[in-house]
Amino acid sequence: MVDNWQKSVRSRALPEEAMTGWNEGMIRLQQLAERLNRLDEQRGKYMTVSELKTEVFGIMQAFNRHIPAEEQLRRYGEVRNQNGSEQQQKQAEMALNQLINRYQMIRAGKQ
Repeated sequence: MVDNWQKSVRSRALPEEAMTGWNEGMIRLQQLAERLNRLDEQRGKYMTVSELKTEVFGIMQAFNRHIPAEEQLRRYGEVRNQNGSEQQQKQAEMALNQLINRYQMIRAGKQ
């Protein structure tokens, strides 16, 4: 019975890979900031626009891999009384439920 419950929670939980996108984006953003700061300290050193665009694109990809529950809630709050808000409500509820299920798995030690 416990096994079935754990399988059920696992199937509804936020996938582990979805949990890393925001963190990866923040790490890459921090690395970019550090790189720009280092270049600022060195005369004659620069980053090309192409290099900067590549970094920004990678960071955006990491952030867009999974939209956090907080952002889903914010989006729902913006469109709450408009047409199409039901879809945004469902997305926010699903994000919250996935997060809660992932939390339960972590607490149970079954990542």
